[in-house]
Amino acid sequence: MAERILVVVRSAEPDERRGVEGWDVRQIVVCQQEPIEIDSARLEKALEGVQALAVTSPRAALWLDSRTETVFRDLPVLTAGERTASFLPGWNTFVPPDGAVGGRAVAALAGSEGISKLLFIGATETAGTLEEACRDAGIECGHLAVYQTRFVDSISEADLTALREATAVAFLAPSAVDALVRLRPDVVLELAKRPTTAAGEKTLSALRRWGWQDVREAEGPALEELAAAVDDLATHTKG
Repeated sequence: MAERILVVVRSAEPDERRGVEGWDVRQIVVCQQEPIEIDSARLEKALEGVQALAVTSPRAALWLDSRTETVFRDLPVLTAGERTASFLPGWNTFVPPDGAVGGRAVAALAGSEGISKLLFIGATETAGTLEEACRDAGIECGHLAVYQTRFVDSISEADLTALREATAVAFLAPSAVDALVRLRPDVVLELAKRPTTAAGEKTLSALRRWGWQDVREAEGPALEELAAAVDDLATHTKG
């Protein structure tokens, strides 16, 4: 049986981990991320009462590793997997058990460690996965935005070909949805008819806002979880 094509539309660098059996996974980056200056007053307010930090991307981990403030080093850092933790050598990092990744895994880790107030370090806009999972678990989750997202000016012909050939599509952030709508509304009209998965409730809402109907929220951002959501959606539709 020929592999199906899953196109993952991202607002950050591609995931370089293994592929997914039965799928030809192609990743498209439609945004660029730029750092934000953080003044001491904003930083102090964000850290008030925080018991641990949460980092779910290598970019955010690199930002944290560049900080010299003692208050950061005094806090444990919950990371979304071994790859993110690898960017924080010498830090007191924790990773979800059993190779789990993503915001929900971090929230579950916080619960297991008895943490009731977490500070998430990341982009200005998020997919909402970590915040949603913390809310469900009764964990207070603040958000320190350390970089902002800017749409790219164009996408390549190779990326356009992948989108047109896609069996299914996955979006990893609201900005990825909005960027593609702005860049190629003609392609979006066709993609909205295909099985689609979203990483996080905010991304799901963005897709529905732009007309997607056949869409389901994935359990997390891992490629395996995105593919599983598409398979589940296809099974439900046939049933």
